[in-house]
Amino acid sequence: MIKLALKIALPLGALALAGLGAREIVRSGPGPRPLPPEDRRPVVRVMVVEPTSARLDVETYGTVLPRAEIAVVPQVSGKVTAVSPRLEVGAFFPEGEVLLRIERDDYELAVTQAESLVAQAQARLDQE
Repeated sequence: MIKLALKIALPLGALALAGLGAREIVRSGPGPRPLPPEDRRPVVRVMVVEPTSARLDVETYGTVLPRAEIAVVPQVSGKVTAVSPRLEVGAFFPEGEVLLRIERDDYELAVTQAESLVAQAQARLDQE
């Protein structure tokens, strides 16, 4: 039994002495040396800014659509005799500007025929 107690006590005692020795070595040694603080400020360059103008070329792709689109439709038929030089795609022009001129002969003939039809209708109405 003594042998068994020695087999257990001796290793435990050795471990206890080793632990105490390690603690004394750590306690008696010099403490950690403080390191100088690390400089973590960002590196910055300073420039004096002066306004200038620059041309920038930008290449893009897409479809351009007009805000408003109109169709020029005459109220009478006839041959076009004159076209305004301002009448082109995307052009602007003031209200009331003459854009096209139509030959008067066809128009005047149509007015005369219409007046004749009105007169004939009036005559038939008078007869009845």
